[in-house]
Amino acid sequence: MRLYKRGEIWWCDYGKDGGRRSLETAEKAEATRRARDQASRIWDAANAGLQHVQWSAAMLAYLDESKSHKSLETIKLRLRWLHARLDGTWLRDIKPGRIEALIAECSEGRAPGTVNRVTAALSAVLHLARRREWIDFVPYIRKLDEGKGSIRWITPQEAGRLLDELPGHLNTMAAFTLATGLRASNVQYLQWSNVSLERRVAWVDAADFKSGKAHTIPLNDPAVTILRGQVGIHPTWVFPYDDHPVEKVSTKAWHAALKRAGIENFRWHDLRHTWASWHVMNGTPLEVLMKLGGWNSLDMVMRYAHLAPGFIARYAQNSHTASTANLGYSEKPNENNELMGWLTGLEPATTGITIQDSTN
Repeated sequence: MRLYKRGEIWWCDYGKDGGRRSLETAEKAEATRRARDQASRIWDAANAGLQHVQWSAAMLAYLDESKSHKSLETIKLRLRWLHARLDGTWLRDIKPGRIEALIAECSEGRAPGTVNRVTAALSAVLHLARRREWIDFVPYIRKLDEGKGSIRWITPQEAGRLLDELPGHLNTMAAFTLATGLRASNVQYLQWSNVSLERRVAWVDAADFKSGKAHTIPLNDPAVTILRGQVGIHPTWVFPYDDHPVEKVSTKAWHAALKRAGIENFRWHDLRHTWASWHVMNGTPLEVLMKLGGWNSLDMVMRYAHLAPGFIARYAQNSHTASTANLGYSEKPNENNELMGWLTGLEPATTGITIQDSTN
């Protein structure tokens, strides 16, 4: 704060939070005392206001800001879990100890990646609160180590057992996912306006696809058959349940079906991994799979490369073909010793290969 005079009266500048106020005295000592008292009241009032904003208000404000977010329904699921535990909590009471307790509870039976997505939603709400000056700072939120992870997929036989055990609405959605590789939300909220059975394509708008780009899906025979079976059920939604989109696929019915089918450690998203794995094992080039799945780079698709060693190995023969055709490669080993020295960039003597004297 800064004291200054206007005429005979002392004033104080308390900064952006308190503004400038008259101290209504011409005596400096009294002005200093009044300024300190006033500064204390301003600070107390500001902090009292911060403490009277609850989690629920911040969460609703965040949802209002995120209305156009492409993954809004997924965000809502994570916030519902948090809201069940934080409803009625003052924002300033969400401290590291409380956050660690949430992490510990969320970690029970869930993968580290799932826990990190939940805490990311918590972080997003708290950062909004900080921007609106409802809290002074965002507390530290620890991230769990997700490791490199592994691809979980099932065989066609296991998939058949699972589909047999699923209730009707989940059966068609799961089968369509196995046919197209679409993410859960893109199947749940697929509309007839984004499908053309005549051209055998479906598409997802950029705002609704994870990469942020519009994605077109060529429909194979199983996908077309599934869609034809859905025609006439609802005028808008392709896969409705009680005239509404299916908001949650990982339900008790899903887990019960997994158990009956004898499949463990399998999530709905693993249907997409299964689709991609089947493609690679059947010879689909990784570049083509990248386009089919709507990934932005080959890095994401390389996770499946190990599933096609035979497919990749056949390209290794190309170097042998080139050597034979263009470098005069001979099936007789002794005739290739000198050539091998050239290929390695070394003199023949340094390769450990003995060259026979043609005069002998």
